[in-house]
Amino acid sequence: MTLTRTQLQAILTEYIRLMKQLGEEQKTELDKIVHGLEQQRIAEIHAQINQLQ
Repeated sequence: MTLTRTQLQAILTEYIRLMKQLGEEQKTELDKIVHGLEQQRIAEIHAQINQLQ
């Protein structure tokens, strides 16, 4: 199968769009994980402060 230049450009454009979308989704998941770890650490610090009082 031989692709025309226009077909190839369309395929590459869609590929790039999908890869960017995937990257954003992965970033969002990573942000959720980091936020959860931050919340956990804050809770640990609060517990330590309460022990000092």
